[in-house]
This record gives sequence, structure tokens and C-alpha cells, in this order.
Amino acid sequence: MRATAAVIVLSLAGVLFNVLAIGPGLLQSAARGTGDFPGLYTAGLLSGKEGMYEPERAMRAQQAFFGAANPWLVVVRPPFYGLLLKPLTWLPYQTARRCWFALQLICICGFVMSLSGTSRLFAAVFCCWSYPLLIALAIGQDLPLFLLAVGLSARLYKADRFFRAGLALSICLIKFHFLFLLPLFVLGRKEWRLAYGFLTGCGVALALSVAAAGWAFPAAYLAALNGPKVNPSPGVMPNLNGLRAVLDAPLWTEVAGALAVMLAVWFTVRSSGVIQSFAGTTAGGLLLSHHAYVQDCSVLIPAMLGVLVAGSGRFTRTIAFLLLSPFVYIPFGQGRYRFLPALLSLLFVLALAFQAPSVRRLIRGQAAKSRNSVRQWMQLRRDGISGFRSLSHASACPASSRRRPRTNPWTPRIAQDAIHRRALLTGAAAAAITGCPRKPLPGQEPAVSILRAAAYDQGLYETVRRLIALHRIDVRGRRVLLKPNLVGCDSQAPINTHPLVVNAVLEALRAAGAAQVLIGEGPASRRDTLELAEAAGYCATIPDFDNIFVDLNLDPVERVRLSRPGSDLTEL
Repeated sequence: MRATAAVIVLSLAGVLFNVLAIGPGLLQSAARGTGDFPGLYTAGLLSGKEGMYEPERAMRAQQAFFGAANPWLVVVRPPFYGLLLKPLTWLPYQTARRCWFALQLICICGFVMSLSGTSRLFAAVFCCWSYPLLIALAIGQDLPLFLLAVGLSARLYKADRFFRAGLALSICLIKFHFLFLLPLFVLGRKEWRLAYGFLTGCGVALALSVAAAGWAFPAAYLAALNGPKVNPSPGVMPNLNGLRAVLDAPLWTEVAGALAVMLAVWFTVRSSGVIQSFAGTTAGGLLLSHHAYVQDCSVLIPAMLGVLVAGSGRFTRTIAFLLLSPFVYIPFGQGRYRFLPALLSLLFVLALAFQAPSVRRLIRGQAAKSRNSVRQWMQLRRDGISGFRSLSHASACPASSRRRPRTNPWTPRIAQDAIHRRALLTGAAAAAITGCPRKPLPGQEPAVSILRAAAYDQGLYETVRRLIALHRIDVRGRRVLLKPNLVGCDSQAPINTHPLVVNAVLEALRAAGAAQVLIGEGPASRRDTLELAEAAGYCATIPDFDNIFVDLNLDPVERVRLSRPGSDLTEL
């Protein structure tokens, strides 16, 4: 009850703050029915008619229903969206505007209710404190509908209904320019069923577009998007186009920035959890969109909420909080502060990439190589050998002593000090041989022990240590792989290996002298292993989990022949 009361108070305070920040001018304009809604109403009126994207027809239609024409409100919506807006045009303009406002409020409530638990409370508060979202409501934008589609898609995705999630996500085609990086999300995470659902929605949208504007609509629509009235005031846009306009930089800087954003998002989706991947895709899509204004920053709300609730690096959580707060946007468009939303979004995307496990391993590996090179160089200097040529010659490995593993070209390169699949499978083979052989190894008796644990608590650590001592397990100087069982996202149901058990074994093996202990898993039913581990409590329980975890679904695979097979299994 107290939490509900606190949410209500904070939400009302946020609405009041944003109303005062917006000022009476915009509110009076919203009351008169100006803003962006006349453009939507015009799209509905002209849908199904010839010349839907001709500016002259749009001006005549606005003059007829509104009594004035705004040359900046040309029709730039896809034809299928105009067809969906058609029922609103059956009502008088002012009545349609009130119905549209009520519909957008319902969409915001639906987005909040589509979330669960703590996320719902955070969403209620931050939606009320969102300056861009209140601007969108005031000018009659359709961004709340975009948020509802994202919320429904996330809920269906969490329930493993990937096709339906993609179908719900296709509603976001009403603002398709924010979905430019969605193919990276699909390819990097192999979300094929999500892609099938999304492409099905695209097919429906294409059919409706043809019905509304005929087969020749692509040429007319592209001409409308390239019109001179479509992108006014690029200097106030919260994207790379806006940053380039503020800095008065050449076009190639925007192209280079777009490539950097795409590369950062690719690294994120390849090795991070689904929440981080979705956040990077959303923020990157906003940066790459050539047409966006302050109200369009509302699309960041689901992604930033996910980062705050799920937990990520402190730096990314700080940026997510800033992008959800109104203080970044209030000075937006005023002098030197107008670049803040775009700059924070860019920093957010880059920070997610640098926090991706593959990038962190690569950076750590390169740092270790540099330190080793310096140590070797200093040693060679002490031995009387100087120069990097001698160092590189002395430290190079013979070609015959090491075979370069075959790697997947789509997988980011792993640092040399990280485990490779060859070593991983070798360790797995050893575990399989010693754990459940068909015939004992020479001089070795199979042993199984069952000990009772009163609860999942700190007593597990002593229990595991007693087991290792009882069986005289010698792991000194060895690399060990722990293979837990991860099945579902419910942390309360007994379907996953408890994180305290895994951490207890990990600490016991380290105390027994193991050189390296890693955790590896690759569920068959859910491909997002990191998200599964987070939901099961592994990230919160096991320190530095990201750096010792190996995803058996995404890491490169190589066939390894077992040197001492203890069963009929001779290779993995």
C-alpha cells in the first residue's frame, strides 16, 4: 500500500513538473487542436484517394476541416497507417482529436500494464516524468501507440511466444525509421521466429498499403519523404543528423558515426543479454534516424527502463536515468545544450558495447599481452638483448606447435587468455569421463556421495568443501568447467541449478588450487543464455559472472578428439 501511494505521489509530481516546464503556450496550442494531429487526420482523409502524397491536396484538406493550412504538415505516414486512421475521419475534427487524445492515454496505461513487478512501478513513474512523452501527448503524436506495441512485444517475448512478439513489433512500422537496426538484433541473436512474425506483419502492412494507395505508392511515398518541408530545423534533432548540424560538420562525419553505432550495436547483440541488446538497438535506431525531434525520445523509455531494472554497468544505468529524466530535454533546442540527448544516446550505445563480455575479454586480453610484452622486453634487456625485433623473434611460437582454431566469422574474436572451445570441450570430456564412464579408468573406482543440505544458504560452501576433501579431488593447476542446468526464467521454481550451489562449487575449486574455473551452459529451448542466467539469479549471486561465463550456444565450435576416452565416446 505504501509503495502504491508513493508511486501515485511521484507520478502526480512528475506530471505537474512537466506541465510547468512546457508552459502555457504549448498547452493552449494543444487545446486548440494544433500540433501534429492535423497531419494524421489529413492522412486518414486522403487514404484511398489519388494523390495522397501531393502537398496541394493536403493543404486543401486542412483548409476544409480546420480552417487553416500548415505547409509543414504534409502527409508522410505510410499508406497502411493512413488506412488505419480512416475511422477517425468519420468524426468531426474536434471530436476526433479528443478521441485520439483518450486513445493515446489508454496506450500509455496499456504499456505500463504490459510490464510486470518492479518494472510496472518504474514505468508508471518515469512515464509521468517523461518530458518527451508529455510533449507527444500535447501535440497529438502517436508515440504512445509505439510504446504499447513495444510493451506487448516484450511481454510475448518473455513468454516464449516469439512469432506473436514479432507480429506485435510490426505495429512499430508506423515509425519505421526507428527500426533500422532491428536486422542486427535478429541476425546477432538468431531470433528467427521473431523475424518471421515481424515479416508477417510487414506483409500485412504492404497489402494494406497497396489497397490504400495502389501498386505505385513506393515512388510517391519516397518523393514525399524527400520533400523540402519534411525535416525542418535539423539542429534540434536528437540524432547524428542533429549533432552534425550543431557542429557544422561535413556529411562524412555522420556516415562514420553511423558505422560506429552499427558496430557497437553488433558487438552488444552478439554477446550481451536481450535487455542490453534491445536497449542498444533502440538507442542506435534513434541515432541513425534522419528525422526525429524531442518527442521522439519517448521511444527510449522501454529500453532505459529495462537497463535500470535488470541491472547493468553503473555508467550505463546513470545515462539511462538521465535519458528518462526531464532535465536533459528542458534546455533542448536552447543554445549549446541542444546536443545533450543525442550525445547521451551515443555514449549509451558505446558504453553497452564496451560492457559486452566479448569486448571486455578482448580488451583484457590485449592489455595482458601488452603487459607480457613489456615484461619480456625488460627481461631481454637485462639479458643483453635489445630491440623489439629480437623480442618478437624470441617470443614467436613455432607454426607446428599450435594449430589456429577455426572460428565463426560472425563471432567476435576472443582474447588469448580466455578459454577457447577446444579447451572447453576437452574439460567437458574429462568431466564426462570421470563422472559417468561405462567402464572405470585403470586404477580408478567410481564414487558417488549424497549429502543432505538443510537449505540453500551459506552452509552449502562447507558441504561442497567436505565433498571435495572426501573424494580427494586434485584440481591444483588445472582448468575446470562447471556445467549447471539452466532451463527457465523462473528463479523460484526448482528447474535450474541453484546459483548458490554453483558459487559454492566455484569457490571450493578455487580454494583447492584450480588455475581457472569457468561456467558454461547452452540451453536448447532458450537461446538467450545470459538472460536466462540473469533471471535465475546467477549474475547477482556469482561475482564477476560475465567474465567467467562461456555461452555454449554462441561460442565457436571445433571437433576435439579425446586422448583418454573412458567410454565409447571418442570425440566431442
